[in-house]
Amino acid sequence: MNTADDLAISKLSLHPDSSSEATSSELDQFMEAYCSTLRELKEAMEKPLIETHRFVDAVYTQLNDIVMSSSP
Repeated sequence: MNTADDLAISKLSLHPDSSSEATSSELDQFMEAYCSTLRELKEAMEKPLIETHRFVDAVYTQLNDIVMSSSP
């Protein structure tokens, strides 16, 4: 079972005699796809952290309001 990355790498290695321009273009396409995938992964990993931070901030604000309202 090959992943898209494996297929892109094997495609590059199948044409060792091709011009360096074509290989460079294929490598550029592979790297763009790889960077795009990493960006999507980063965003997916950050989303729960951002939501958690907002939740904790909201709880902190509510607790602070309770403490301030119960003070004489």
